[in-house]
Amino acid sequence: MQPRPFPTVRSDFVRLIARKFAPARLLFVGSESNQLVDLEEDGIEGRSCSGIAELDTLQQNGRSPHFDLAIWFYPPEIESANDLPLLDRLTKLADNLILIPGAGANVAKRRPRLVMALANYGFFPIYDSDIVEVDPGAVRLDR
Repeated sequence: MQPRPFPTVRSDFVRLIARKFAPARLLFVGSESNQLVDLEEDGIEGRSCSGIAELDTLQQNGRSPHFDLAIWFYPPEIESANDLPLLDRLTKLADNLILIPGAGANVAKRRPRLVMALANYGFFPIYDSDIVEVDPGAVRLDR
């Protein structure tokens, strides 16, 4: 798959996620997460964080919140310096992850490396997941 030049969040994204995962507690991470508004209005209990600083804020009071599912809109390779610290935080906050390519991300280059890194945390892909209906480049990983 080629890099995506435009934002990746489709207009019905939140509704599709709500239909698939509600009433789960969801965590949305990445620059595209700021496009997700009215989560509660769509029946989703969750948080939206643009990056590591906001994830750290979630954990500041000494207790890490737990989410049923974290959805990360991963950035292009040029912005991959924070991948491992971000993955470390995500794996502590959720037992299920969905990786969705963000704007400019090349799925063929980025996703295999991320999946391999997550295997070190005990997360493995579910390739027959219906999450591809939401985004053809998405992959779901479970612990």
